[in-house]
Amino acid sequence: MRLDEYLSTNAIPSAAVNDFPGYVVKVGLPAGWAPFDGGPGIKLWAWADDPNVDTFCANIVLTMHAIPAAIDPAEVFAMLCDEQVHLLPDSAERGRALGAASDGPGIVGRLAMTIGSEHGLLISESLTRIVTDATETFIAQLTLTALGDSPVDRAGIWLTVGRAESPGDASGPAPIGYHGSAPAPAEERR
Repeated sequence: MRLDEYLSTNAIPSAAVNDFPGYVVKVGLPAGWAPFDGGPGIKLWAWADDPNVDTFCANIVLTMHAIPAAIDPAEVFAMLCDEQVHLLPDSAERGRALGAASDGPGIVGRLAMTIGSEHGLLISESLTRIVTDATETFIAQLTLTALGDSPVDRAGIWLTVGRAESPGDASGPAPIGYHGSAPAPAEERR
């Protein structure tokens, strides 16, 4: 079952959010990624140096959702994968992995897909963090999509979710941005 079907069947709402109360979301990107405006719960980047920029520019999308119900994170990830694979025509799953997060609460999921398009074969790789507490489930997903032959640096892309260190740390959203060796300031969402 897809996550959207599960939520609809059980009359559970899902909301795109800019922050997870009590948690801090961090994203790491290599240099060369340009941010674009997104909507609520969405942040976008494009790789300005992509040699395929005239055909299909490599892009990264961060989505954040809050569900007002405690749902088993492994089940959420399985349903989310099914939703993503079946949402796009001409797509196929290449692999998935799931495990406990080593750098904070929740689980870490990875999904790799191929997507047929008029521009050629696209590769999509998603990092997902799912944190469930007594009353809510938080989902942060960072997805890279690029042409199959794109030389984009995949190794420097990461996503973490950690507990806010103090009540002031979770007071509201901060801008998302670069981490690691990238030359821009650290970016976080709370």
